[in-house]
Amino acid sequence: MRLFLALHPDKEIVNELEKTIELLKSVKADVKWVNKEALHITLKFLGETDKTRVNGIAPLLSKLAKEIKPFNISSEKLAAFPDMVKPKGLFSAISSGKDEIIAVAKKIDEILVQAAFKREERPFNPHITLGRVKGASNLQKLSELLLTVNMPKIEQRVKAFYLLKSELIGNRSVYKDLEEFKFAGNG
Repeated sequence: MRLFLALHPDKEIVNELEKTIELLKSVKADVKWVNKEALHITLKFLGETDKTRVNGIAPLLSKLAKEIKPFNISSEKLAAFPDMVKPKGLFSAISSGKDEIIAVAKKIDEILVQAAFKREERPFNPHITLGRVKGASNLQKLSELLLTVNMPKIEQRVKAFYLLKSELIGNRSVYKDLEEFKFAGNG
């Protein structure tokens, strides 16, 4: 199974991001857009993982989750990598709660390294991927629009993280929650 750990944005954030994606689609750039059901904040990619290995890490992740207090996050800004002029990936940046997400990802990484998963070597930057640029068609129009789009600040309370399975069905990735790890007090 191809697995990863993630946070789910709530319905209000997903709805706003969906509106933003629809606006960005209007320039007809060559972008593979993320479906609203697949919007998430990746905490750690596990890759191909055997079910027995999942059974071994689930109790560790559950224990860790119970040590984390719920926290607020917000998303209000569009961004791109490597930059807004020649974007390759489009995302919604996390404006508040970023340090808390980074701390959770770091704790998850430490726990999983002890369970023989590879340590994350790249710096972690929490975000919600909206799309990936596939070609140069209308890229300048997309870049210009990215610089002018204003998203409202939307906040949510994060109360859990999730273990998700990724499956390629046709030409699209479909994600399925396998397990929820609720935070301390979950409120």
